[in-house]
Amino acid sequence: MPLAKDLLHPSPEEEKRKHKKKRLVQSPNSYFMDVKCPGEETACCSGESTGPQQLENVV
Repeated sequence: MPLAKDLLHPSPEEEKRKHKKKRLVQSPNSYFMDVKCPGEETACCSGESTGPQQLENVV
């Protein structure tokens, strides 16, 4: 007696509806992007010794 659906090859729509830990291959729903601006790197490096007040004034 065959199964009603294929467990090894689920449809992409079905996988999207499942919880991230209950998918065939666990993957997160979202991700974080680490975006850095070149201008802010110099401000952070130059203001480290003075503290966060210096950074607020620079930006």
